[in-house]
Amino acid sequence: MPKSQVTTGTFRESRGQWPYSVILIIEGRWWRWRSTVQRTSEWLPTLSAIRRFLIGISPEGAGRSRVTASYSWTMPLEGEYEPSPSQWVRDQVAEYEASGGQRANTLRDTGLAVVVVTVRGNKSAKIHKFALMRVEHDGEYALVASKGGAPDNPVWYYNVVADPHVMIQDGPEPFDAVVREVTGDEKAAWWERAVAAYPSYADYQTKTTRQIPVFVAAPER
Repeated sequence: MPKSQVTTGTFRESRGQWPYSVILIIEGRWWRWRSTVQRTSEWLPTLSAIRRFLIGISPEGAGRSRVTASYSWTMPLEGEYEPSPSQWVRDQVAEYEASGGQRANTLRDTGLAVVVVTVRGNKSAKIHKFALMRVEHDGEYALVASKGGAPDNPVWYYNVVADPHVMIQDGPEPFDAVVREVTGDEKAAWWERAVAAYPSYADYQTKTTRQIPVFVAAPER
């Protein structure tokens, strides 16, 4: 698993002793840890990790202190699965997974290939799955946040911004991947590939003033 750099962090003393409520800014995203939330071990650093983060720091009464440190840990994409509220989406995901990608592997009756993407909800921390158009190049996959040309981003956009660890299934077995949003020339190249795979993306962009975001998912090394 890749390392995550903790650029800055804050901690606040709680009742003068452990547990602490800790907020970390990791790669520009806010992460909150509280020992009172039982499922945090599924998606945030463990208590021992926080203690290592705070090692050598002595709180002096209530208040906040700002520190700088680095830390790495693994964040498995596990947890409670919450199927899509859309019947056809959850049916397609179930059929795709049950058949190892042999069935339900196209966008309805278009004949155009899809992959199944697994993400973690940024608010619920539950696991969500959905199909996206298959846009692959050199083992990496574009995730196009088109939402059919709607004025707002799809919900999964906010999930991968909050947690870039995803799973991609393109065939029998899913694999772990990390996504990044691409811009400039790199986005232009991936956008061309995306439109070649699914021409409607070009139409979607004409329907909205929103610049449709493009992410690239690369297998974790």
